[in-house]
Amino acid sequence: MKKTHIIGIIVIVVAVGAAVAIGIGTKKSKTTDVKATKVELFTVPQSKKVYVNGIIEPESYKDIYLDASKGTVNTTNVTNGQVVKAGDILFTYKNEQVTETLNTCEDTIATARRQRDSNTAAKNRLEAKKQEMKNVTGALSGVEDFDSQISTLNDQISAADAQISSYQDKINKLREKETSNVVSPIDGIVTLREIETNMTKPYITVESNILCVNGTVNEKDKLKLTEGKAVDIYIFGQKKNVTGKIATIGAKPIKEAAALGNVTNSAGSSVSNYEIKIAFDSQENLINGFHVQATILLNDGGIKIPATSLINEEDKYYVFKDVDGKFEKAEVVYGGNQEDDAIILQGLSEGDKIAEEPTADTKEGTKVE
Repeated sequence: MKKTHIIGIIVIVVAVGAAVAIGIGTKKSKTTDVKATKVELFTVPQSKKVYVNGIIEPESYKDIYLDASKGTVNTTNVTNGQVVKAGDILFTYKNEQVTETLNTCEDTIATARRQRDSNTAAKNRLEAKKQEMKNVTGALSGVEDFDSQISTLNDQISAADAQISSYQDKINKLREKETSNVVSPIDGIVTLREIETNMTKPYITVESNILCVNGTVNEKDKLKLTEGKAVDIYIFGQKKNVTGKIATIGAKPIKEAAALGNVTNSAGSSVSNYEIKIAFDSQENLINGFHVQATILLNDGGIKIPATSLINEEDKYYVFKDVDGKFEKAEVVYGGNQEDDAIILQGLSEGDKIAEEPTADTKEGTKVE
């Protein structure tokens, strides 16, 4: 009887142990293999973009042509490739015609001075003789003749002084025109042409040492863009990406496009093109003349997802993202709602797949079905 009780107890213990083992195994299975739940997925769409092909060029440049009315180049103060500041003297004109007129005026003044000096000396001699006569005779007879001659000489001396003064004023004004300086209108780098006689081509070009992207956009894309918008720039020759911003968008169509018959769209209608300048965020290692492709995101105000995808927990926002066939809880930066959509500022990228409307069964590690 006692033996029977012992066997019964052993059977019960084994049974209980087996039940516990089965329970533990079942529980463990539930924690490692979460059941798949049927949830629709939303794929984050590609952002709308505008592409601009362009060339790295100086931000601005100024062509300086020779002006024959100012004379010929007398001195050149810069060399090819020299860096200058706005206001630096580039070269100086000398007007030979003005120089000839100056020489004539100076000769006239010299002649007038000699005549004045001669008349002054003659007047002094007459005044001396007049005084001598008065001292000897003590009379005034004959003095009138001296006075008449002296008066005539005074008139001639005054006329000479007036002529000298007039020509001196003329000389002062001519000296301002004899030479004239041409200064750089901008900061930049000088390109100097050696030919000083060709008035149809620039004698000096000053190119800004600030580089930018020069490109074109068509009339449809022009309406989508604004100055200051962020731009991603790929430099083909250097195989690198840099960043920048739209600096200016032209207000007038490019004439060259019209001369080429314009670009036509698939419908065959004409499309005007406009110049666009893109400023680099950094000038480091940029090379003038390299070709680039600029990419401008049109929806940089955020990514739209269904508002039902968003989970709010303790003032933080999450979505369930499909990562290798399982849902992962990903924190995002929420930027408000727009109708039935939530705007996500950070945390999602193009092509990400998220639960469109998570259920109570959607959890971290849930298999995507």
